[in-house]
Amino acid sequence: MESYNQTLFALLPISLIGSILNWSIFWAVHKLQSFNHSFGFLSANQAIADAMHSTMFLLYFCPMVLL
Repeated sequence: MESYNQTLFALLPISLIGSILNWSIFWAVHKLQSFNHSFGFLSANQAIADAMHSTMFLLYFCPMVLL
């Protein structure tokens, strides 16, 4: 049981910070006009993929570790 707690204590802050930062990066890239070219589109796609992955990890995998 202790190894599960260590796993959760490592994954929970990483996935929470990753979710918050990647969703805010995705929002910022869409709001800034200077990212309205191919690099901005690539950055936005990478940020949304990482944000969805971190959010899914936070909402799906971390509760499974608790059970």
